[in-house]
Amino acid sequence: LPPLPPPKAPVPACPLHFFPPTVSACIENVAGNMRTPPDYAAIGCLAAAARAVGISRNIAMEGRWREKANIYVVLIAPPSSGKTPSIDYTLAPILDLQEKENARYAAESLAYSTYIAECKDARRRGNDPPSVVSKPQPPAHYWTGNFTTEAVASMLQQNVGPPLRNPALLVHTDEFLAFIRSL
Repeated sequence: LPPLPPPKAPVPACPLHFFPPTVSACIENVAGNMRTPPDYAAIGCLAAAARAVGISRNIAMEGRWREKANIYVVLIAPPSSGKTPSIDYTLAPILDLQEKENARYAAESLAYSTYIAECKDARRRGNDPPSVVSKPQPPAHYWTGNFTTEAVASMLQQNVGPPLRNPALLVHTDEFLAFIRSL
């Protein structure tokens, strides 16, 4: 692809005053430490906030028209300009939640597999089965890099429960062109 042409007019500064003070301070901190425009971290914060809110809130636009916290963000900037580190830093809390959820599911799956094996062994020996271990709940999906329609639909369906969970999903890719080609 050819490089982007330079902007015809100066790009306005990122309006940090729209963010709560703690978020604005975080954005400025990330921008200062990574030597990037604050826009990079602000976009990550917007995406993380939209995922956190999910469908738990909506805005009444007019009459019965309601809008959820759906947000689509694209950060386009030159290569090696600090986009990925800034976004990754601001999305870290969502990524950490996903890691914890995956670890929970892995531990519960292992316990359940062990329980099934012990039940089979007890039955073979004529002993009483061990105490019951519940089948693990599929993991909640907080974010994914797999943006195929089938994968996203499956993850959203799993997120609805039971127990009822927030079916929002953060779809994140470092390569927007790959995302567009997948559509």
